[in-house]
Amino acid sequence: MSLSRLVELIENRLMTKKTVSVTIGAAATEGTVTFEHRGVIFAYQIVTPNYTNAVTTTITITDPDGYEVYSLAAIAENLTTFVNELSNKVPCDGIMTITITLSGVPGTGGGDTTVKLHLR
Repeated sequence: MSLSRLVELIENRLMTKKTVSVTIGAAATEGTVTFEHRGVIFAYQIVTPNYTNAVTTTITITDPDGYEVYSLAAIAENLTTFVNELSNKVPCDGIMTITITLSGVPGTGGGDTTVKLHLR
């Protein structure tokens, strides 16, 4: 077995996944959720609902001190977006906060945005 294959197997074995959900009400534009991890986020998947109103989503991740360590804007609604192999892996050291911000109110019923984190 080659060294690169061995490294790949070890990295895959060390990987964990964590799924969190952020609920945003019909008249709100922001929601947050926290998770605890020590390591890095190397990829994630975000699933946005089909809101009544046409809005886009911004995901922001902040560290325990409140500093923004990652942000991505203009994510379309009613879509699953997979961000694979982040070029700058997001460092985590404790309780991290994910904030989902909408470009406007979502309308009737609001909705849940799901984020599946791929962690090492």
